Amino acid sequence: MRGLKVVLAVALLLGFVVLVPAQMAVEKEVQMIEHDEEGEMDPGKMGPALGLTEEQRAKMMDLHLALQRELLPLKSKLHELKVRLKLKITSDDYSQKAVDQLLNQILDLEKQIQKKRIAHMRAVREMLTPEQRKKFDMAVLSGRAGKHGMHNRPRWMPMRGEHMQRRGRPLH
Repeated sequence: MRGLKVVLAVALLLGFVVLVPAQMAVEKEVQMIEHDEEGEMDPGKMGPALGLTEEQRAKMMDLHLALQRELLPLKSKLHELKVRLKLKITSDDYSQKAVDQLLNQILDLEKQIQKKRIAHMRAVREMLTPEQRKKFDMAVLSGRAGKHGMHNRPRWMPMRGEHMQRRGRPLH
């Protein structure tokens, strides 16, 4: 009985030693799928992680440029609406109806932006080989690809420009 326990312990240890490095290698490949400052997949840095050909890289750059051109006016309008919302919230002449209208406009714009990002991700995925799709899918499923605002940071870490505060006081 004791010998069986030792054999099982050794088998588990060997399995752990073999599986952990393999999982770490997969995670490292997934992490290599980089993002630009907006949280978008950066096609210039995806090539090594996905093993893109020059033709695929050029097509991906074209898709990315087209997406950026579509998103720029939407992001600009979204920023404007968010500023207007802040002004409405802090106004002495507060109107819940006006705030609700701005919130609906903001949500509609965010929905449009997300739809365009998803369409872009699908277009990128369609141009990949089956092996590249596996790597791409792993990045998407792990939250490391194309998810706006995800900068590969722990949830407790503030996003860029975000100030950590507790009860109105900055943390020191």
